Amino acid sequence: MSTILHALALIAVLAVPRVCAQTGYQAPNLKLELFGGFSTAPMEPGRANGEGLSRVRLNGWTASVTSYQVFRRWGLTAEVSGHSRNKDGLDVSTQTFLFGGTYRSFERKRFALTGRILAGVNRWDPASIPPGGYLTQNSFTFAFGQSVDIKLAEQFAIRVQPGLAFIRRTEAGGDRKLTLMTPLSVGVAFKFGKR
Repeated sequence: MSTILHALALIAVLAVPRVCAQTGYQAPNLKLELFGGFSTAPMEPGRANGEGLSRVRLNGWTASVTSYQVFRRWGLTAEVSGHSRNKDGLDVSTQTFLFGGTYRSFERKRFALTGRILAGVNRWDPASIPPGGYLTQNSFTFAFGQSVDIKLAEQFAIRVQPGLAFIRRTEAGGDRKLTLMTPLSVGVAFKFGKR
């Protein structure tokens, strides 16, 4: 059901410019960038006896939209991602909702670098956890990273996006710890409007 809703939303977004063109409506120059793709995120799922549990790799997806409405190089970004793992006694899913600033630091005809600083909420939802694993919780998250765009066309690029996310978690014993998640996303970026 969720996949159908996502597909309908994508079709609606992509159909708007065509409908506007047919009706003669002159839409403002939106200057948007949409990104979506596969994401993998190694992280520590908890602590037991003061020692960190083995780092595990969560796999999933990421999607973001960036608006460059005001400034050519500065933009506002909203990003959502979801990762999960059901293996080796760990059954967990996590979703992250972030918002923040983006800066296009370097751009050439076929190559671009973009930095970003985002903050938001991470939802950690374990179905089964090892002893010492983190409990179900919503946590403040601070993330930053860099993306590398390899342009295949004026409006289309392949993006590699490494990052660091610091997540404040509560352990089963009640102690609060800062957890590091290192997501790496690979996908496609679509650009709308002239910058």
